[in-house]
Amino acid sequence: IFDKSEEGGLVQNGQQSYTQCLGIVPGTIRHFKNVWRDRDLNPQDHSRKVPHMGWNDVSYSGSCPILKGVPESSDFYFVHSYVIQPDNPSVIKGYANYGAMVPAVIQQKNVFACQFHPEKSGKAGLQIIKNFVEGDLEC
Repeated sequence: IFDKSEEGGLVQNGQQSYTQCLGIVPGTIRHFKNVWRDRDLNPQDHSRKVPHMGWNDVSYSGSCPILKGVPESSDFYFVHSYVIQPDNPSVIKGYANYGAMVPAVIQQKNVFACQFHPEKSGKAGLQIIKNFVEGDLEC
């Protein structure tokens, strides 16, 4: 749903090329190691593995109808190597900490995306699916 992604892009002459995406939400999808490097976190010294596989709690940033009934800091199951970086931070509705704050939930009007797998995330994930199926989700 973002503008472009490093996934499938090549590095040529030290420059990252990007795969063009749908462009519904302005922003970029970046590889974890590039995000850590840009934030002065050395990936080689880092104890976190890529891909990020496992449970992480998600902290919310503002209210969002998709998260209705889901307790703050609920655990969700993640499997990913890339980080979403929207141009407008106000679309970020939840974060996970995985060596850096990682956007985990975004919503722009009636477009919703999560970095985790709600279908594998137990009761909290099922509540998100229920909210999605039932609802009036525009923020």
